[in-house]
Amino acid sequence: MTLSLNAALGLTTRFHVVVDGVDLGGWGHCSGLSVDFNSVALEEGGNYDYKPILSGQIDYKPITLKRAMNAADSARVQAWLRSKVTTWMNAPSGGGGGTVGRYSCGICFATHAAPE
Repeated sequence: MTLSLNAALGLTTRFHVVVDGVDLGGWGHCSGLSVDFNSVALEEGGNYDYKPILSGQIDYKPITLKRAMNAADSARVQAWLRSKVTTWMNAPSGGGGGTVGRYSCGICFATHAAPE
């Protein structure tokens, strides 16, 4: 992603975001990039030395993007959100509204190659 001089000025950290192949452009702030690996300790009868630990549920935190790098990136996100709302509102379910799907997302520093 090539940045114009105006887009690069004043931004110390830049992120390039792609969701399900849709380029959402560059962003100046990204928070919530974390994954929690919950573990479950088991108590076994007759085992007083240790508790076996098994992997549990994986929790992905919501990601928040702030400060689009330029007006075109902001417009891209607005168009993408409009398409998602339209799809949800026009879904063929009895009471209106559809299901929320899963999306693959790539977020990388804008100084590197864009995610595929």
